[in-house]
Amino acid sequence: MSNFVKKLKDNRILKKFIWLFPVLYLYEVIMGFNGAQFTIRGMSIRIILFCITVAVLGLYCLWVVCSSKMSLLKRKDSQPFFFDFLRPFDYVVVGFLFINLIWATAVPLLVRGNMTFGLKDYSTLLVLVLYFPVVFLMRNNKLNFKTVENIFYAFTIVLAVWHSVMYIGDIIHSGFYKSYYDFIDIISFGTAVRTDVVYGFGIVRIIQTTSVLLLPGIFISLKKLVTGSLLHSVSLLIFTFAICVTYTKSIWFGYLAGLFICFIGCLIFAGEKSKRLRIGATFVLSLLIIVVLNSTVFNNTIYERALNTVSADNSIEILQQELGNVEDDKVKEELSNKLKDALGTQEANSMRAKQNNALFEKWSENKLFGIGYGGYAENSIRNEQAPYMYESTLPALLMKIGVLGCLGWLVFIALATITSIKVSWKENRLDAFFWLGIALSYAMAVQTNPFLFTFPGITILLYLLIIFQDKKSNT
Repeated sequence: MSNFVKKLKDNRILKKFIWLFPVLYLYEVIMGFNGAQFTIRGMSIRIILFCITVAVLGLYCLWVVCSSKMSLLKRKDSQPFFFDFLRPFDYVVVGFLFINLIWATAVPLLVRGNMTFGLKDYSTLLVLVLYFPVVFLMRNNKLNFKTVENIFYAFTIVLAVWHSVMYIGDIIHSGFYKSYYDFIDIISFGTAVRTDVVYGFGIVRIIQTTSVLLLPGIFISLKKLVTGSLLHSVSLLIFTFAICVTYTKSIWFGYLAGLFICFIGCLIFAGEKSKRLRIGATFVLSLLIIVVLNSTVFNNTIYERALNTVSADNSIEILQQELGNVEDDKVKEELSNKLKDALGTQEANSMRAKQNNALFEKWSENKLFGIGYGGYAENSIRNEQAPYMYESTLPALLMKIGVLGCLGWLVFIALATITSIKVSWKENRLDAFFWLGIALSYAMAVQTNPFLFTFPGITILLYLLIIFQDKKSNT
């Protein structure tokens, strides 16, 4: 028996097989877009891979416990003790999942009299279940976080390249982006659920629910540029271009906010002069890429679209006057596209305001507990298939889980931030500010777009939770 156990321990093929499904799952979460580009008997490949990944990692953890003869109930001098590998924050994650489960089951039953959409709305939070096997294996030296991060980084680079290729391809040949989904239809034998091609500002927008994953990708690129090879400046350029072509202001503003807090903190606490110079140069390069891309490739549309957020009414008035004085067809077309975007921004702002009013009105029916996950405001439904999903994340969350539920989220976020910063502050302060940069950019991106309660959105949260939860962490 002991020889059999030893053979299993040394079996490289088995080890590769164990990590095959987690890697496939991670790739699908990043490059699978809506998660249903491939389906098996109506079930998305993402759900299937997630379940297999949880099972495989869970069994691997069980194997680690058994093969190391780990004591589960009582500490013994000659054996590792299971509870030595747990940290206080692990219990916080358990509590967070359990509390939210109450708002997906008991609260909707008591308040609405049904659990319709409750578990479906809550289900993406179950991605955090992966936190437990991942950190356990990290603390037992069975999983190296740097390896995980490098794989994650490589896949986000593929995502950025895909965004860039789709945009450039559609500029060169109209319909190129749409043809990608035609190709998916063919190779999936017609079982794929198509994603809409979104148009705006006179061009196609390359935006997916997975586009939010460009944010952690670009911050990993920045960190590697500061601490490693200058070759990462190429990936920084690709990420910046990809973020631009989403034409999604919450992602743009999230990146800029994260960039500023990250580099201001790094410059203050970097220590060595040479390191400060490299950090400063990277920060300047980041801004320079944005400015150059905006003024050349995008013909100032990035700046104008961002400006429309706060001055759409003024832009509309100016553009209408300019259109009346222009005869050149090409210039007229450019001004017409800009006017469309300004009008679109004005309409979006108006719709969001109406949505917020409807959500707050619904919240007022039960301010303390909310109406539970899966709930929605009947006079403001964004998606008929998933009426509980809203672009205005905070008002929607307040409506669903009330003041008490939001307090649970707030405590969870505060503890995650304190734990992560406390650990990284001792070892590498630069890591602390890059963590803050990702966290802030993510927080801003999900506020006005339905990115949070998705597999990619919760995957970013999972990434932020496991960064410093390795075997050295005692917090």
